[in-house]
Amino acid sequence: MQDALARANEVAEEVFSSMRTIRSFASESEEVDRYADKLNVTYKLKLKESVAYAGYLWSNQVLMNCCSFIRVRRQVFCLQCFDTVGWAAGRASGL
Repeated sequence: MQDALARANEVAEEVFSSMRTIRSFASESEEVDRYADKLNVTYKLKLKESVAYAGYLWSNQVLMNCCSFIRVRRQVFCLQCFDTVGWAAGRASGL
């Protein structure tokens, strides 16, 4: 990522340092296109990074929600077991 951005900055510095030459040959649009190409590489890398990060966040949320659901279901199951055991113990003791 940093290398792609550095290459784009190199193009910009080169153009600014030789502005008179570029104007004399009327090649401003070519230099703009060259700079845009370098920035496009940076954009594509940043887009890939963003998609990977979004996938990471999504997978973490899904796993956390699944674990929470399993934990809640286990607690409900355990409470039902205790209720059943308590009911059976109460019946056995005559309550």
